Amino acid sequence: MSTELDKIEQFFAEGRKLWPTHPEMVVSRTFFELWEEHCQPQPFAVTGPELRLAGEALKLTAEGDRIAFVTWNDDEAAPTLVVEGGTHDQIFLLGLSDGEAVVQELPPVVHEDDELSFGERLEIVYDVIADLRTHAPGRDVRRLPLKEFHLALDRVADRHPPRAIRVLRNLKLEFVRRLFERATEDMPPDELTPQLTLPLGDSYVAPRREPDRPPPTPPANGAFAGMTVPPRTRCRIHADLRFVAAACRFMAEAENLFLLQFAEAEILWRDATRGVGVSLPIAGDYPIDEGDRFHVLRHGGREPVGVFIADVVDRTRLCGRIEWNDAAAGFEIDHELVARPQRSPWKYLALSMEDAAARFRREGRLASPAVDAVLGLSEARAGIEADTPPPAHLDASQARGWRNAVCGDNPVVLVQGPPGTGKTALLETVIRELCRLGQRVLVTAPSNTAVDNVCRRVLDLPVLRFGNRPEAMSPDVAAACWVGEVASLHEFKRKQQGREGVFAGTHVGCLRDEVIAADHERNGLHDVIIFDEAGMSNLAEFLLCAGLAKRVVLFGDHQQLPPFPLPQSVLERIAGEFGAVPRHAWRLVKRSALEWLNEERRFPLFLLQNSYRCQNPRLMRFASTLFYDARVRPSEQAEYYRLSYAQRATRYPPSSLRLLSTSNVAPEKRHEALCFSGSRPGLENRFEAELVAAEFYATLERYPLAEISIITPYRRQARLIEKLLDRETARRHAARHPFDDAGWERFLATRVDTVDSFQGGESDAVIMSYVRSNPQNSIGFVDDPNRINVAHTRCRREMAVIADIECLKRGARSNVFERLQRAIARDGQVINVAAR
Repeated sequence: MSTELDKIEQFFAEGRKLWPTHPEMVVSRTFFELWEEHCQPQPFAVTGPELRLAGEALKLTAEGDRIAFVTWNDDEAAPTLVVEGGTHDQIFLLGLSDGEAVVQELPPVVHEDDELSFGERLEIVYDVIADLRTHAPGRDVRRLPLKEFHLALDRVADRHPPRAIRVLRNLKLEFVRRLFERATEDMPPDELTPQLTLPLGDSYVAPRREPDRPPPTPPANGAFAGMTVPPRTRCRIHADLRFVAAACRFMAEAENLFLLQFAEAEILWRDATRGVGVSLPIAGDYPIDEGDRFHVLRHGGREPVGVFIADVVDRTRLCGRIEWNDAAAGFEIDHELVARPQRSPWKYLALSMEDAAARFRREGRLASPAVDAVLGLSEARAGIEADTPPPAHLDASQARGWRNAVCGDNPVVLVQGPPGTGKTALLETVIRELCRLGQRVLVTAPSNTAVDNVCRRVLDLPVLRFGNRPEAMSPDVAAACWVGEVASLHEFKRKQQGREGVFAGTHVGCLRDEVIAADHERNGLHDVIIFDEAGMSNLAEFLLCAGLAKRVVLFGDHQQLPPFPLPQSVLERIAGEFGAVPRHAWRLVKRSALEWLNEERRFPLFLLQNSYRCQNPRLMRFASTLFYDARVRPSEQAEYYRLSYAQRATRYPPSSLRLLSTSNVAPEKRHEALCFSGSRPGLENRFEAELVAAEFYATLERYPLAEISIITPYRRQARLIEKLLDRETARRHAARHPFDDAGWERFLATRVDTVDSFQGGESDAVIMSYVRSNPQNSIGFVDDPNRINVAHTRCRREMAVIADIECLKRGARSNVFERLQRAIARDGQVINVAAR
């Protein structure tokens, strides 16, 4: 620590020398960067009650493990020493005045994570609104006096932690009114006041206000002036590149060293032709997902003897199956048998990032203006809106995202598309406009499925689909535009009117493709690279792909399925390599590219705010509040808002959102079971599956078969539900909406599946089975908030949730299921299955 403090003292010493002749230089960013480049300051751990600097004792109030680092503060235009603590950060300005060192403490920065989140505050306000409908019917809650608010708070206090109630009681009336304003945005006025309300423009809900934006100060050409994103120092940029490269290297090494040991495996079944089903403990923290495949080897051998497929992943145990390459070999399941992960791109990413860091150190920049803006090599402009009128069908938030995405003056554009808000349709509209402008557009996403979904929407444009394995692509897309077919190249040229075109592939596919590399050499950087599902892209993939284009546009939602997480052992290796690691460095490897650009670099994030999927605000409120601070609501043209008060009560009663709780059913009846279907083990819950079937038949009386979906976290449960559903019974309940045999088969094939398979899907009615119910309260991955967001945003009009809610609440690593139960109790119905 003393060495790092000595570097700061050297900063002051050099400043004193220069002050008599060049005082303006001493207080400049240039002087700080020269010192930083020469001294290479590093973050350092801080112990003790104080630091001594420039002859002063700096008292430290930050609690817990403390890490300090020096950085340039753009707001203060001065160097600062930041001391990070558990509850807050201390910030000390470092400077010289009249040639003498000055250290000035600024107000502390309190960590938001230690405060009550905005969404949690809104949930309490929702409960207050529901309470007032009972205790003060007719009261307009938007004008509630503070005293009445406190009385209502007392009545709902037992539903929330005492700390949360205290925070709300201490709010001033101004802030209480703001909370009520946000909480009632999706409620028609006739649900808030007894006054007669007439529909305006066929809608009973008040029009949404325009998204918050800086005051328009148009320059001469009429385009919106936007904002600037400050640059960062070269030293900081190089440190970030090294940090990301090290994380990739450690992940590649962890993957290379990870072995599944079969010494303690329990044999579940054995088949002469299909292999062996096994259950084994999970050692270490290497992340394993259901469906992951591993090479099976004899210990010390290099050639795989089979493949192990993970079917059920719990936190401590793994069930799966071994498929032998040679079924006749008959290998024993013993300590000599191991499995290792199949090859992934981590090693390639590590080498590429190390090369990028070394090149930046040598040359002071990277090859792309997009990457320069992303990393902060120079000041970047953002939020500049094209003066071209957007397509008329776009709403206000979509139009704003479109204007930014197509404006060539924005090097980086971020668009967040919550479920059902038209993100993919907007992305298509942006691609079409860029091609109209004659631009070469590179489109990339983390998965082949996501890339193919985009390609399918623009096949009338000149499109080439990149990738070495056409069998990994959707057959229709591969047939239409795979670059490996000569016919696709001819079709691409035929559709081109100039140099425009769409080039599409996965992240690593784009980086490794020889055709893209050759095109890059011949024609230079692409005009723009568009990332879809950017909430699932890690920073290494993003930075390398961004180097292929002049601009980057990201579409995604970091509140849905997240990027691949780094295991704790890798995080510990990073900490061991770098010593003290401040929060901004951890964000490089713990956040998606979309999050990092918004949270750390402060590029504006354009949130799409109208859900065109959801027609019933009861269904949207939970996810919108939990993940988006209630900023996303059904469109003003949603069916709910076009109905009168009486019609709403009939069409969308509280029962349109219901939780069927099995928690009070006898354990032997409600509990899950590990079962086998052929060669695949899996978790199923027969009692929940039977409840799903009953709900399904009842729902068929209200909705067509094609508008009902059944979602569950586990494949085995989905297959069990398929078996329990009877076509003829369904026909008897579907008198209003008859279906044929082909429709039934299509329903089973596409509408009964896992949560992950339904990302992007939607239907009028959704039935969700959570499956988990056991004495250990083990719930595996089902408490992942991002997956919960996906599961609860597939429905348009009605949702039934079937769960042992008490098991889920006790087993969860957060309060997400407590909040879910409260939300359904408030906006819908909680049904005790045991009492029916």
